[in-house]
Amino acid sequence: MRNVTLAIEEEVLQEARIRAAKEGTTVNAVVREFLARYGARDRRLQTAMDRVLEAAAKYEGRLEGGKFRREAAYEERSRRGR
Repeated sequence: MRNVTLAIEEEVLQEARIRAAKEGTTVNAVVREFLARYGARDRRLQTAMDRVLEAAAKYEGRLEGGKFRREAAYEERSRRGR
């Protein structure tokens, strides 16, 4: 693990220390967690997009030929009892 030096305004650091203490953690742990999420953001977004595209490829819903069918929507609503 590497050490990093940050320049943070005293008031900001004090508020962060107070909140971290209330949450039972440390500013150091909060910063580590933030940086881990920040670094992994693009990977998480890509994974989410891959899941959406995979689900869309399998979808056999109301679209036929790339167009919305009003009749299919009404049929689905009636099946649901609405």
